[in-house]
Amino acid sequence: MSAGSGHEVTQEEPRAEQEGSKTILLVEDDVSNADMLQLLLQTETSYQLVQFLNEEEIFQRIDEIKVMRPDLFLFDYRLSSMTALDLYDQLHSIEELQDVPTIIITASIVNEEEFTRRNIPLIQKPFDVDDLLRTIDQTIA
Repeated sequence: MSAGSGHEVTQEEPRAEQEGSKTILLVEDDVSNADMLQLLLQTETSYQLVQFLNEEEIFQRIDEIKVMRPDLFLFDYRLSSMTALDLYDQLHSIEELQDVPTIIITASIVNEEEFTRRNIPLIQKPFDVDDLLRTIDQTIA
């Protein structure tokens, strides 16, 4: 993660060493939303969380992410230089990441057909915590 961002990205061991623990890769550029999601996932689930504040950090560390092979991408829809659908398309064009399921969270009005076509669950903000956790569990089960 870039210096000065105030957030540490959890370093994960390769999946073979994680014994059943699943990893969620979170991209949320709003620090307060990122902190809330991190707290929620750490207190309510056993999933490992790797957090990024923007898509630039993802591409700077793409080799690490390919080795990590997360079990789920959890993206905010509006990122600094692209939408989550653009990020989804770019990451899924990488062989090691093409099968990683994705959930997108948004407060924006969006064309839901695009999400349905890609089989991406869409969570509207404000969201019900139980609905989000259930969707995560169902998506990476």
